[in-house]
Amino acid sequence: MKTTVPVLAPKLLRGKKAALIAPAFSFDATVMEQGRAYFETRYGVRTLVLPNVHEHEGYLAGSDQRRLDEVFHWLTEPGVSALIAIRGGYGCARIYPELIKKLKAYKKLKPKIVAGYSDLTIILNGLYQDLGWITFHAPVIVGRPFRTPTPIEEQTFRQSLFSSEPLGSIGDEGMSVLSDGKARGRIIGGCLSLVVSSLGTSYEIDTEDKILFLEDVDERPYRLDRMLTQLLHAGKLDKLKGLVFGQMVHCEPTPESRDPMKTTALEAIKLAIGPYLKKKGIPAVLNFPAGHGMPQITFPIGAKVELQANPKNPRVVFLEPGVR
Repeated sequence: MKTTVPVLAPKLLRGKKAALIAPAFSFDATVMEQGRAYFETRYGVRTLVLPNVHEHEGYLAGSDQRRLDEVFHWLTEPGVSALIAIRGGYGCARIYPELIKKLKAYKKLKPKIVAGYSDLTIILNGLYQDLGWITFHAPVIVGRPFRTPTPIEEQTFRQSLFSSEPLGSIGDEGMSVLSDGKARGRIIGGCLSLVVSSLGTSYEIDTEDKILFLEDVDERPYRLDRMLTQLLHAGKLDKLKGLVFGQMVHCEPTPESRDPMKTTALEAIKLAIGPYLKKKGIPAVLNFPAGHGMPQITFPIGAKVELQANPKNPRVVFLEPGVR
């Protein structure tokens, strides 16, 4: 098991600098500037980007080397307090092994806030596992929350990055329980397909004694079943403390689906691992308000939480802050 001793970056303050990074897909420049303007105006932060951030190489935001150099540059640049992802998509896995190699060799490395979601799952969990850094599952700059956020989106983003107070209790009226019980552990995870893609790599996710968070988008129910079954067969649920499922967006069967029963995403999750979780006494909740849907709350990856899988009032209680 890799080290998971938490290392907290200083909290973000008004007037501080935040770098906007594109380690994955390319993006719409107009939408990026809208999100950037909102971020600066609403939170009083100065944002920085590299001149080549708008480069394209196929579907990626420039070459692997450009994206690698960008992330390394801002992680080692003095005076930059945070790195906020512009967009997810795909591409982080292509650069992470070389990134962590360079970071471990850098003698003056200090923890910084790193935030994003979706494809950033690789970097967020990697930095936590390899360096102990608390990172943040948070909206990206081109996303709706940087134009028209809901109250809880703005509240959790501000409290997670700008305050050294724990988030506390987070629930939602749409949450339900898959397997009841209570557990404590450090929360890790993110996009299910990215978590599964880490298996067999140098950055394979470590789930021992953890609360695992999983969400996804544009995956059919049988694919969710297949990925969860792979995690099960890979032993990633054997020593798990608890499981938190976020939003499964656009994962429902379509009219063209070849599934005659039109199994829903939640039904597929229950089919895949429901009996195993109940047999092992692993508490699990569904529809936690984070992921690709609405709302997209911000929370710290690597922080200690208490999962309360009570059918009457399911909650995730964040016991530690993500910044100091």
